[in-house]
Amino acid sequence: SRNSEALNNLASDSIGARARRNAAEAAQNGDRSSASAFNAMMRPFLNYLPNVFQRDILESQRNNSNKPKESSNTIPLPDILSPEIPRNSLAHKKSDDAIENALQRGESLEQAAKEGIIAENTQEAADRGMFDALDHRKTPEEAKREIEKAAKEQISKNNATDNALNNGATPMQAEIEGEKEENAQKAGDNANDSALVGGATPEQAEREGEKAAKAQQAGDGANDNALADGEMPLQAAMEGEKSLDAQKAADDVYDDSLNQGKTPEQAEREGEKAANEQEAGNEAMNKALENGASLDKAQKEGQKAASAQKAGDDAKDKAFMSGATPQQANREGEKAANAQRAGDNAVDDALSSGKTPEQAQREGEKAANAQRAGDNAFDNALENGDTPEEAAREGENAANAQRAGDNAYDNALKDGMPSEKAAREGEKAANAQKAGDDANDDALKNNFIPGEAAREGEKAANAQISGDDAIDNALDSGKAAEQAEREGEKAANTQRAGDDAMDDAFNNGANSEGAQQESDKATNAQRAGDEAFDNALKNGALSVEAAKEGQKAANAQKARDDAMDDSLNNGDSFQQAEREGEKAANAQRAGDNAVDDALSSGKTPEQAQREGEKAANAQRAGDDEIDDAFNNGANSEEARREGEKAANAQRAGDEAFDNALNSGASLEEAFVAGKKSADDQRKKDNAKDNIKEKLPLPFNKRKEMKNKPNKNPKKAALDSGKNILSADKIASNAKKENEGEKAKNLFKSLFGRNMNPIESNLIGNKIKDLTKNDKKLSPVYSTNKPIPPKFKKPQPSSKVLLKVKELKEKIRKITIEKKKGLPIIVCKNKRVTKI
Repeated sequence: SRNSEALNNLASDSIGARARRNAAEAAQNGDRSSASAFNAMMRPFLNYLPNVFQRDILESQRNNSNKPKESSNTIPLPDILSPEIPRNSLAHKKSDDAIENALQRGESLEQAAKEGIIAENTQEAADRGMFDALDHRKTPEEAKREIEKAAKEQISKNNATDNALNNGATPMQAEIEGEKEENAQKAGDNANDSALVGGATPEQAEREGEKAAKAQQAGDGANDNALADGEMPLQAAMEGEKSLDAQKAADDVYDDSLNQGKTPEQAEREGEKAANEQEAGNEAMNKALENGASLDKAQKEGQKAASAQKAGDDAKDKAFMSGATPQQANREGEKAANAQRAGDNAVDDALSSGKTPEQAQREGEKAANAQRAGDNAFDNALENGDTPEEAAREGENAANAQRAGDNAYDNALKDGMPSEKAAREGEKAANAQKAGDDANDDALKNNFIPGEAAREGEKAANAQISGDDAIDNALDSGKAAEQAEREGEKAANTQRAGDDAMDDAFNNGANSEGAQQESDKATNAQRAGDEAFDNALKNGALSVEAAKEGQKAANAQKARDDAMDDSLNNGDSFQQAEREGEKAANAQRAGDNAVDDALSSGKTPEQAQREGEKAANAQRAGDDEIDDAFNNGANSEEARREGEKAANAQRAGDEAFDNALNSGASLEEAFVAGKKSADDQRKKDNAKDNIKEKLPLPFNKRKEMKNKPNKNPKKAALDSGKNILSADKIASNAKKENEGEKAKNLFKSLFGRNMNPIESNLIGNKIKDLTKNDKKLSPVYSTNKPIPPKFKKPQPSSKVLLKVKELKEKIRKITIEKKKGLPIIVCKNKRVTKI
């Protein structure tokens, strides 16, 4: 009772939680451990003096506790441990002997008391180990081993406690240090014994013991540190367990590395990495358990964390070996860990969604690749001076690109593509994704709304895809790498131009069909411009000149497409629309060339622009006149000449108009001057051609025509000596030719122009079939459609004809409209030219 009372008094004092726990255990046990626990707690307060109070308590403990138990083991006990001897008598004697020997050596009372307590504790520990061994039916040899281990544990504890006190530790801290050393000694001894039982050599067993002791020390240290940081006992115990596992893993890997021939430094590093791996895994597992995860799930999280830690440490070492700085090496390790973690998570997700292990493994690889790409891009962006936010976005873009590339690669393989082509598909998808993301970011930086920015990204991705596809096609067709690269660039430009035009059309209120038309026109223009640029470079032009040629070709193509659309919208045939487009392209090209020439001759941009307008007007007037001439039955040379005269007249009129304005004339006066100059030029050209009305043939000519050859081909053939078969064949051919002429004449009478080659081939010699029952010929405008059914051309009423005549007469008159200060000159019917 006195012992328990003293313990309780001490427990309620300032010793703290650990002392209270020890005191409670000692009071509850009431056996041989009580004296040791009480001694350990009383030691700081008694100053190690063997006074009467302490001796009375110890004596009571020896007499009332720890009496020997009957053992069922038939093996005889050693004499010193016979049941007749009180179990603690030997410990008491050892203590007295140690005190006496110390005093005889001249030690102080404190030192003598200290040695006595150490001797007593050591003997008590040995006694406990011996009797525990016997209770578990161990052999005498095993019992002796237990005695040895217990004694070593107690000695280690005592030494650690004393060292801590000598180094200024508080009694509580010293007690904790002693217990930790005792635990380490115990772990080492147990590991040593286990290794020997498992067939290890004494040296190997000793090494196992050292590692176990070291691991135990690490665990106890982590436990204490966690308690000192305010952690709950359970959490502190978990921290200790994690450190223990980490230390054990480190030591095991250290030994394995040495056995593999690595240097001690390398082995030390491998052990450190193993410890990090183990610690990371335990940390993740415990965290998962705290968050309510199942044991399997928590273990999986631990494995993933360990894998990430290992990947990071390996990458860190590799970077060091490559000459990287510590900061760079740490970053490489961090990136590798991120990639490993991302891959493991992706594998788990894939397995959870029902994918096969192979598919899940591939998903993990792709996720790791994306993470790695993102981290590298992030670092590069920071090195280039980007802000952390910008760098993070660059990393995200790179990850998206990598992910897109990997997915495209897998899809290509599924479609049966070889690895090389599949890899190329992946590369193209990655390029497209990155281009789209970059364009999206640039648009957001320029204050685009998210929807518009997303559209910019989509357009950039489309352009990239088009470019990459064009590169592949060019390479497949045998072109050089440089040529293929250029083809890709042109395709990207074309795609981008089309997308931009489509967006502009939508913004201007166009419907889907109209927007698509605008897109097609823009792509045609871009393609034409790029082709012209390349051709100019091939012909030796400088880059600037080639760029001009490309721009002019693009302008011409756009003008062509716009004119075609306008013509089709006005109900013209496709051939007529094509001709209108060709004329518009010619005018645009003429204007652009005139602008360049004017600028080259030193004129101002405004003057050059005016020169371009005049050249375009002249070209347009000439082309219109050519068409009219063809429609009136002229041949190619005659039509060309008519176009030339119209262009000359237009050019002369524009020059006179400009000169008049420059001389201070009003718009009306300038217009009159231009019209007069155009008329004069036309008269001059007509005079050169000596145009006269055709007169009837002279009488002698008409008389001579009576002797013309026989018009009957068959009769003429027979007259010339041909046989009947040959004559029939000649007659048939002549008939076909005659029918073809009739078809041409009929077509011209219907449409006011000659048939073009396409229409001629379609109609051929079928004039009889097409004109049965005096039905009119249907116009044919497409080569890929059958000849349309016959129909009777509707005849306009007299009122309509009169109205048309009046309109034509008004159009021929000179009209001036002031629009933005510039006149509109009407030089021909059906053509209004803006200056």
